[in-house]
Amino acid sequence: MNLNLIQFFTVFFRKIYSKLFPNYTIPKLIDKLIIDCSKILEIGGPTRLFYKSSLYNRNVSFANYSLDNVWDSNCTILFDPVNNINQTREKFDFLIMSHVLEHTSNPILYLRKLKLILETSAKLLIVLPDSDFCFDISRKITSFDHLKNDYNTNIDESDLTHRDEFLSEANRLLISNYNEIVADRTNSYRMIHHHVFSIELFELICDYVNLTILESGKDNNGNIYFICEFELS
Repeated sequence: MNLNLIQFFTVFFRKIYSKLFPNYTIPKLIDKLIIDCSKILEIGGPTRLFYKSSLYNRNVSFANYSLDNVWDSNCTILFDPVNNINQTREKFDFLIMSHVLEHTSNPILYLRKLKLILETSAKLLIVLPDSDFCFDISRKITSFDHLKNDYNTNIDESDLTHRDEFLSEANRLLISNYNEIVADRTNSYRMIHHHVFSIELFELICDYVNLTILESGKDNNGNIYFICEFELS
């Protein structure tokens, strides 16, 4: 059987299993983390999984790189740190971003600039896609050296280095909007995954940007999650 087909059915049955036996670890973590928080920001939300928590019963601000994006219609704050766009007027004590970091061309710079919009003791919940559950199943985990090089050469969001690699290496059978991605030649809607993450890779990134990981893990819904806070300088 064709490898792409094998991977397709592997992911398909993993997703069926996750629907039959859903894991609500992340929503439960959110409920604990937001108890004492008054200023909450979600980048790229709202997120379907988070409706299982009480998050959206609170006053949550939503940010994205553009008001014109394919991800949501709730964005009220423009935040695109790699391109030096930051329209926030306050600092937040809890920040969430789910399946966002893989869409940025310079994740180290992105994470470092988050510190500018956070209170000193703020917590972060960062959720990344588990490549075993999506079209990245056929791609290699990005190397830390590669991410450092992107940071040191100040790569911005116009970078298309990974576009051709994504279109050729990602499992096309699992990309529902493949034709849209092909048509978006400049990646203006940021649909491609520039990088593929693992727990081990993100641990290296956190160490590099002075983020302390308080808890991490995987659920069976295709997510890798990290609760973090910036180290006091």
